Amino acid sequence: MNGKAAAITAALLGLLFLVTRGIPPLFTWRGRRLLLGRWRRLRHWEFWPYYVVNIATFIYVVAVGLFRYRRLTLFTVTNPAIKPDSGFIGESKADIFTGLPQDALGRWEFVPNAAAAGFKRERLARFMAEHELDFPLVFKPDRGQRGLGVRICRDAEQARAWIEAADFDYIMMEYLPGEEFGLFYYRLPDEEHGRIFSINRKKLLSVTGDGRQTLAELILADDRAVCMAPVFFKNHPEKLFEIVPEGETRQLGEVGTHSLGAVFLDGRDLDSPELLAAVENIAGPYEGFYFGRFDFKAANEHEFTRGRNLKVVELNGLTSEATHIYDPKNSLWYAWRVLIEQWSLAFKIAEQNAARGHEPLPLKEFMRHWYRAGTGGLDVSSQLS
Repeated sequence: MNGKAAAITAALLGLLFLVTRGIPPLFTWRGRRLLLGRWRRLRHWEFWPYYVVNIATFIYVVAVGLFRYRRLTLFTVTNPAIKPDSGFIGESKADIFTGLPQDALGRWEFVPNAAAAGFKRERLARFMAEHELDFPLVFKPDRGQRGLGVRICRDAEQARAWIEAADFDYIMMEYLPGEEFGLFYYRLPDEEHGRIFSINRKKLLSVTGDGRQTLAELILADDRAVCMAPVFFKNHPEKLFEIVPEGETRQLGEVGTHSLGAVFLDGRDLDSPELLAAVENIAGPYEGFYFGRFDFKAANEHEFTRGRNLKVVELNGLTSEATHIYDPKNSLWYAWRVLIEQWSLAFKIAEQNAARGHEPLPLKEFMRHWYRAGTGGLDVSSQLS
């Protein structure tokens, strides 16, 4: 096929796509709203894929590792406690939870994938009985990321279905009520005290019924919810066409993860000496941890900023982000500045740890681990969809 014929073929295929997929949605309100949501996701960087947002970060890490520190994998000793690479990819949540003070966590238990199905069901019943728990419970892959596979199961049937579909190690956890916050903490190894680098409020979207519109229509009519309509439609397939009674509120998401529809708002105004002291009481006993983001539950903002009754629901290491950047008011340029500052701190911590005798992973070993983690243990979305 010559160049002219190829160009004509490409143009015809593009026209066919436009006629069959682009124009028909314009003739219905639902179609127009879905197109609007898609357009807004394309326009606003906070909805872009993780690997696109972090292009500048990747370039910075490679350049600084090669030319300033002359050791590309130096960052793998930022958190010697988190094996094998400080929490870059594929780290075990159970290992991290084991390193933290247990009174800072809700009740939890690790379940290996190798266990028989009957044993897993028995383990669930025993876990609930031992700790006098009832539903809901939280189930999450031990090596998942960005909220993939996390499910809040509200009854035994949902829990059994999740367990049967889970072809990987997982954690079952007590469901903790209250508000959720992301807090990025770091400490230089040669300093006694650390600092809070970032705080964000996590808000779960909801819609309120008017007695006329279905749940799907309410989602599409909401200026924020429409951006994540495909996610919310997937969350509530059996209720989409129910008319929501007037004044009744329906929560659209359950997990405080941005990619699953939560709104992240800058919460750095919540910082306080009391909050830092509470975080240090949690992070301090975890020997070899210096850098990462806690996801905390607290009763409310007042209790959180005073560091009272904080409970850890997640701790992510090296590749966790200062998630206040996802506040809709922030530009991509601002996000890049924060992420580069964050990685600059990671390298500084790693340099001090290396001077203390911690040996970074060799490049070949790191690349093998990255490949295995990226292609093997983290693809949980298809199993639990």
